[in-house]
Amino acid sequence: NAVGNHASIYAPKSALGHSIGAVGALESLITVLSIRDGVVPPTLNLEHQDPEIDLDVVKGEPRRQEIEFAINNSFGFGGHNVALAFGRA
Repeated sequence: NAVGNHASIYAPKSALGHSIGAVGALESLITVLSIRDGVVPPTLNLEHQDPEIDLDVVKGEPRRQEIEFAINNSFGFGGHNVALAFGRA
């Protein structure tokens, strides 16, 4: 059980909007900085999470925690999608 019950989740597009072709690079940079600094940024403007969706979405305030591994899923227009896994060196 590597991540406990649920991995922490945040949605960077809530802060950045859609950055078209740069989405993968920007979200990857945020993910690497999160691992380095031990901070999961909050998902902005999330006030009412559906209680039926059992996910650990970080909202309101950044969360400090040790992060060993993280996955960045980026979904761009036109089916340009990528998933990258990062880990502490």
